[in-house]
Amino acid sequence: MAYVDGYLTPVPRAKKDAYIALAARAAAILKEHGATRVVECWSDESSEASPELYHAVDARSELQKQPDGDAAGFRRAAGAKPDEVVVFSWVEWPDKETHDRGMKKAMEDPRMQFMDEEPVFEGSRLIAGSFCPLLDV
Repeated sequence: MAYVDGYLTPVPRAKKDAYIALAARAAAILKEHGATRVVECWSDESSEASPELYHAVDARSELQKQPDGDAAGFRRAAGAKPDEVVVFSWVEWPDKETHDRGMKKAMEDPRMQFMDEEPVFEGSRLIAGSFCPLLDV
């Protein structure tokens, strides 16, 4: 069964091109180590999430009680600062075994060590998790 790693990453708007280059480099390495797909999505800030678009009618009144009126929560969850955008990304693997083996190899791969480069985002603020798909239609 497929296995997925998901990420929320706050990235400074001014570093979009640098992020794309870094993500492309990392994607190629992950695919070499068994990933089947890597998707990177830059927030569409021209379209703010509203309760009407993403929540059932009964849930909307509860969302209105949020301190900052944030309906979608990605910015808040990622801790995005005013000059940052949230990148939502995922890596698909054929199964958990391939994931475990491939991620270990990818993280040990010298090409994934970015310590000598200017940081594109604060790695300590990246939110990550692994998931077993429930529905894929």
